[in-house]
Amino acid sequence: MIQIHDLQVVKPEFMVEYAEGRFNWTALIDRLAAPDPLPSGDETLFRIDRIRLIEPAVTFRSSLIPGGKTTLHLRNLEITNIGSTPEAATSIQAVFQAVLQLLGQKSAEDEGGVLPPELRHPFRKTVKDRRTRPHP
Repeated sequence: MIQIHDLQVVKPEFMVEYAEGRFNWTALIDRLAAPDPLPSGDETLFRIDRIRLIEPAVTFRSSLIPGGKTTLHLRNLEITNIGSTPEAATSIQAVFQAVLQLLGQKSAEDEGGVLPPELRHPFRKTVKDRRTRPHP
């Protein structure tokens, strides 16, 4: 088993691209919306006691944005007790889901801001549809 007590990632930058009516994150969002797979027994178990994302940012790239790209800065994020061990309360998927939730909130707050409506509205819909879709 791999155990990390404290993982701090400073200034991570996530890239969201929008082209041909699709976001590059759509497949990732779909995968994160699926239930966690059960461990196969061949996997290395891991646990992170605390992970912190300090000054995370998301850069949007699209021809709809003047200049081709813009960056939104998110609030810091801390999640505890993550991993694939039975003692872990949260899966690694939860980290990505938390970032996605922050991004959805930030895009909602951006009304009239840096994201054009032609990009902001489909992104919000993509995030909302994937978060509220029932699991099979």
